[in-house]
Amino acid sequence: MKRRIKWIFASTVGAAAVAAAAFLGGQWPVLWVNGQAVSQAELAYNGQSVQQAVRSRVVIQWAQEYDPARSSTFAQLMRGHKSENEKRRQQAEQGSAVYGPVQLSGLQYYKQYVGECEQLILAHLEQQA
Repeated sequence: MKRRIKWIFASTVGAAAVAAAAFLGGQWPVLWVNGQAVSQAELAYNGQSVQQAVRSRVVIQWAQEYDPARSSTFAQLMRGHKSENEKRRQQAEQGSAVYGPVQLSGLQYYKQYVGECEQLILAHLEQQA
């Protein structure tokens, strides 16, 4: 059942990304996903891949349906990045364990956040199965 859930998840997210990339013809200046613009920085974090940027945006928005407290815009996500780095810095100063680097780059935080969103979605899909 887990393999089927992961396939459905990958197919759903992949189809949205392919549709958006085909509709835009891979052209930038404006890329919208469910009414939210994808910034140049977010596109850069996805290796300039329109398909990957749309996929990441869909994953983030989908995860927010299960956890409304999650950031859904790139600006909110970057504010969370600053908060996370401040928390890590304080933990390091206090001698507490910090898993991973003390300061995450924007790209590291973004990739970690998208991965957490994917895990949240998969967990909810598995519960529904």
